[in-house]
Amino acid sequence: NFPVVISLFSAPNYCDTYNNVAAILKISPDQKLSGIHIQPHGHPFVLPNYENGFQLGERCVVYFATQLLLSFLNMYSPDELAAEDGRMDKTGMELLKKKKLIESMEHAYKEVKKTNNIALNLRGLTPSYKAYKELLARPDV
Repeated sequence: NFPVVISLFSAPNYCDTYNNVAAILKISPDQKLSGIHIQPHGHPFVLPNYENGFQLGERCVVYFATQLLLSFLNMYSPDELAAEDGRMDKTGMELLKKKKLIESMEHAYKEVKKTNNIALNLRGLTPSYKAYKELLARPDV
Protein backbone atom coordinates (compact mmCIF):
# COMPACT_ATOMS: atom_id res chain seq x y z
CA ASN A 1 0.00 0.00 0.00
CA PHE A 2 2.88 2.33 -0.68
CA PRO A 3 1.59 5.62 -2.20
CA VAL A 4 2.62 6.36 -5.76
CA VAL A 5 3.94 9.90 -6.04
CA ILE A 6 5.03 11.63 -9.19
CA SER A 7 6.87 14.87 -8.62
CA LEU A 8 8.16 17.01 -11.46
CA PHE A 9 10.63 19.82 -11.05
CA SER A 10 11.70 21.77 -14.08
CA ALA A 11 14.39 24.40 -13.97
CA PRO A 12 16.38 23.76 -17.15
CA ASN A 13 18.41 26.96 -16.99
CA TYR A 14 19.43 26.23 -13.41
CA CYS A 15 20.09 22.52 -13.82
CA ASP A 16 22.35 22.58 -16.84
CA THR A 17 24.12 25.81 -15.90
CA TYR A 18 25.38 24.44 -12.62
CA ASN A 19 25.82 20.84 -13.86
CA ASN A 20 23.20 19.46 -11.51
CA VAL A 21 22.04 15.90 -12.02
CA ALA A 22 18.42 14.81 -11.92
CA ALA A 23 17.67 11.77 -9.81
CA ILE A 24 14.71 9.44 -9.75
CA LEU A 25 14.08 7.06 -6.90
CA LYS A 26 12.57 3.92 -8.38
CA ILE A 27 10.68 1.41 -6.25
CA SER A 28 10.41 -1.99 -7.87
CA PRO A 29 7.41 -4.29 -7.34
CA ASP A 30 9.42 -6.31 -4.81
CA GLN A 31 9.93 -3.14 -2.69
CA LYS A 32 13.60 -2.59 -3.63
CA LEU A 33 14.85 0.96 -4.05
CA SER A 34 17.16 2.01 -6.83
CA GLY A 35 18.31 5.39 -8.04
CA ILE A 36 18.50 6.60 -11.60
CA HIS A 37 20.66 9.61 -12.44
CA ILE A 38 19.98 11.75 -15.49
CA GLN A 39 22.71 14.04 -16.78
CA PRO A 40 21.82 17.52 -18.05
CA HIS A 41 21.62 18.16 -21.78
CA GLY A 42 22.48 21.47 -23.35
CA HIS A 43 19.75 23.59 -24.85
CA PRO A 44 19.58 23.47 -28.64
CA PHE A 45 18.70 27.17 -28.65
CA VAL A 46 18.24 29.78 -25.94
CA LEU A 47 15.79 32.62 -26.51
CA PRO A 48 16.80 36.14 -25.50
CA ASN A 49 16.47 36.72 -21.76
CA TYR A 50 15.34 33.07 -21.44
CA GLU A 51 11.83 33.98 -22.52
CA ASN A 52 9.27 31.55 -23.79
CA GLY A 53 8.38 31.40 -27.46
CA PHE A 54 5.05 33.18 -27.01
CA GLN A 55 6.63 36.32 -25.54
CA LEU A 56 9.26 36.47 -28.25
CA GLY A 57 6.71 35.75 -30.98
CA GLU A 58 4.35 38.44 -29.72
CA ARG A 59 7.03 41.10 -30.09
CA CYS A 60 7.90 39.88 -33.58
CA VAL A 61 4.26 39.97 -34.67
CA VAL A 62 3.79 43.49 -33.27
CA TYR A 63 7.02 44.68 -34.89
CA PHE A 64 6.04 43.42 -38.34
CA ALA A 65 2.42 44.56 -37.93
CA THR A 66 3.60 48.10 -37.21
CA GLN A 67 5.79 48.01 -40.30
CA LEU A 68 2.83 46.82 -42.37
CA LEU A 69 0.56 49.56 -41.02
CA LEU A 70 3.21 52.19 -41.65
CA SER A 71 3.61 51.03 -45.23
CA PHE A 72 -0.15 51.49 -45.74
CA LEU A 73 -0.18 54.90 -44.08
CA ASN A 74 2.91 56.07 -45.98
CA MET A 75 1.06 55.60 -49.27
CA TYR A 76 -0.73 58.90 -48.59
CA SER A 77 0.91 62.25 -47.94
CA PRO A 78 -0.65 64.78 -45.53
CA ASP A 79 -1.74 66.78 -48.59
CA GLU A 80 -3.65 63.79 -49.93
CA LEU A 81 -5.43 63.44 -46.60
CA ALA A 82 -6.54 67.08 -46.68
CA ALA A 83 -10.09 67.97 -47.61
CA GLU A 84 -10.82 69.60 -50.97
CA ASP A 85 -10.86 73.10 -49.48
CA GLY A 86 -7.28 72.68 -48.21
CA ARG A 87 -8.00 72.17 -44.51
CA MET A 88 -7.46 68.88 -42.75
CA ASP A 89 -10.64 66.99 -42.11
CA LYS A 90 -11.23 64.97 -38.95
CA THR A 91 -10.40 61.62 -40.56
CA GLY A 92 -7.13 62.93 -42.01
CA MET A 93 -6.06 64.32 -38.64
CA GLU A 94 -6.88 61.04 -36.91
CA LEU A 95 -4.87 59.10 -39.49
CA LEU A 96 -1.87 61.38 -39.00
CA LYS A 97 -2.07 60.94 -35.21
CA LYS A 98 -2.28 57.17 -35.62
CA LYS A 99 0.64 57.24 -38.02
CA LYS A 100 2.78 59.09 -35.45
CA LEU A 101 1.78 56.60 -32.75
CA ILE A 102 2.61 53.63 -34.97
CA GLU A 103 5.95 55.23 -35.90
CA SER A 104 6.86 55.54 -32.21
CA MET A 105 5.79 51.92 -31.61
CA GLU A 106 7.87 50.77 -34.57
CA HIS A 107 10.90 52.65 -33.22
CA ALA A 108 10.46 51.09 -29.76
CA TYR A 109 10.14 47.57 -31.15
CA LYS A 110 13.14 48.14 -33.42
CA GLU A 111 15.19 48.91 -30.28
CA VAL A 112 13.85 45.78 -28.55
CA LYS A 113 14.77 43.72 -31.60
CA LYS A 114 18.29 45.19 -31.54
CA THR A 115 18.65 44.35 -27.84
CA ASN A 116 17.43 40.79 -28.45
CA ASN A 117 20.00 40.34 -31.21
CA ILE A 118 22.73 41.52 -28.85
CA ALA A 119 21.55 39.02 -26.22
CA LEU A 120 21.59 36.24 -28.82
CA ASN A 121 25.10 37.15 -29.93
CA LEU A 122 26.42 37.11 -26.36
CA ARG A 123 25.54 33.41 -26.01
CA GLY A 124 26.40 33.41 -22.33
CA LEU A 125 24.30 32.99 -19.23
CA THR A 126 26.18 35.65 -17.28
CA PRO A 127 28.27 37.64 -19.74
CA SER A 128 30.88 39.96 -18.35
CA TYR A 129 30.68 43.69 -18.85
CA LYS A 130 33.84 43.50 -20.96
CA ALA A 131 32.24 41.01 -23.37
CA TYR A 132 29.13 43.18 -23.61
CA LYS A 133 31.25 46.27 -24.33
CA GLU A 134 33.29 44.44 -26.97
CA LEU A 135 30.16 43.17 -28.67
CA LEU A 136 28.60 46.62 -28.79
CA ALA A 137 31.78 47.99 -30.35
CA ARG A 138 31.54 45.55 -33.27
CA PRO A 139 30.35 47.24 -36.48
CA ASP A 140 28.05 44.35 -37.44
CA VAL A 141 25.94 44.61 -34.25
